[in-house]
Amino acid sequence: MLHKIHQLLSHKSYLIVMDDVWSTASGWWDRISSGLTKTLGHSSCIIITTRNEEVTKNIGVVDALIHRPKLLDKEESWSLFCKVVFMATKGICKNLQIEGLGKEIVKKCQGLPFTIKGWISSLKRLTCLNLRDVASLLEVPNSIGKLLNLQILILVECIRLQKLPASITTLHKLTILDLENCPALKYLPQGISSLSNLQELYRFKLASLTHTKSCHFGKLKNFLDLRVLHLDINQESTIEDEELRALADLQKLRVLLINGENCEEVNILEKLNKLTLSPHLEELYFGHYHEEATSDWINPNSLPELQYLCLEYVRLVDMSPLFWSSDGGNSWKVEGLCLKFLPRLQVEWSRVQGVMPSLRGKMEEEGEKEEEQKGNERQKNGRRGKKKKVAEEKEDGGEEENKSKKTNRQRRRRSRIEENRRSQSTEKNESNRGEEEEEEEEEEEKTKHTWNLDGMEARWRLLSSRDQLSPNILP
Repeated sequence: MLHKIHQLLSHKSYLIVMDDVWSTASGWWDRISSGLTKTLGHSSCIIITTRNEEVTKNIGVVDALIHRPKLLDKEESWSLFCKVVFMATKGICKNLQIEGLGKEIVKKCQGLPFTIKGWISSLKRLTCLNLRDVASLLEVPNSIGKLLNLQILILVECIRLQKLPASITTLHKLTILDLENCPALKYLPQGISSLSNLQELYRFKLASLTHTKSCHFGKLKNFLDLRVLHLDINQESTIEDEELRALADLQKLRVLLINGENCEEVNILEKLNKLTLSPHLEELYFGHYHEEATSDWINPNSLPELQYLCLEYVRLVDMSPLFWSSDGGNSWKVEGLCLKFLPRLQVEWSRVQGVMPSLRGKMEEEGEKEEEQKGNERQKNGRRGKKKKVAEEKEDGGEEENKSKKTNRQRRRRSRIEENRRSQSTEKNESNRGEEEEEEEEEEEKTKHTWNLDGMEARWRLLSSRDQLSPNILP
């Protein structure tokens, strides 16, 4: 390759720039410098940039040819950053949160101008920008339009955000735009519908016609790749008759969320009732809706592929007649149903189950699983109870055996006591047998009576105090 470079540069003037060189190890510089052409009458130059001054010494550059750039101080670094990033606002950063982030970037650049510009260039390659919960953010800078590779933009919980710049419409690679809980934001800029790669759009603000710079409902038909859409509707929202089919063309739309925000405007509610949706919708969420019946398009014929339906915080009294109808040949395929905070609803649950067989089957399946789990628990508890009973029986048997042994020992003890008493009485009787027969008989009767009495007292004392005796004395 070096030979080919030598041929290309022969008899020519050239300038070679080697950027950010850190080392001359392995002798690469010697091979390049010796291989480059040096032709009389042709001026040539090699410029090397490095942060390691040892490199300049290793390649033999004299000190006079070394250019040491002046480092920028904090103010100069920040000024350079602002001139490039905030060009639209004449180098002025209007947001404190973004200013803090920018100054952190500048600090890491350590005053090197090229590094600062390099950071700015890297921002252009950014694919995800998360500004969640930046409470002080009032307006997204117009310079966001320079992030041409941005795919995900998250502005969730930016409660003071009032405006999105028109330059956001140039982010043609954007696939996700999340504006959840940005109450101060009233509309999206006109032209945002040009973001044809958008797949998830959260909180599309349905603005009134008075906002001439806003994106209107009818423009939603341009988001052909949209899979998730969250609509925000308020008292000022407007839908024109010619816009009613805007969602019907979104063949990839699978999830639709409609937040009525307690809107009571009759005109907009009537228009919502006349919408036409894509038949491929799989999940529908309807909240804060002030009508007494569901919209006519919420029926199994219009939404034949719907699998999940959620109705919450609505004033429903009943479902529309079309909700119960299957005259078009389709029946509900809903497997999940959420009815939340519907205090006025007057619908029998059995009737809902009747028109949603998949839901009923799902519930029966879940019920069978629950019963199976309960059965398994009962079996486990039974086995544990049986083991416990066997253990208790063994323990009781051991206690009975111990009691029996204890009773036998007590009986033997009492027998020995009685034997001793009898032996003593017999010896005493024999010693007195040499006296007169009457006295001997009287003494014998007395001794016998005393033995019986003593024996009974001894037995009574034994029985009444056995629980107080030490096992070592009397088991």
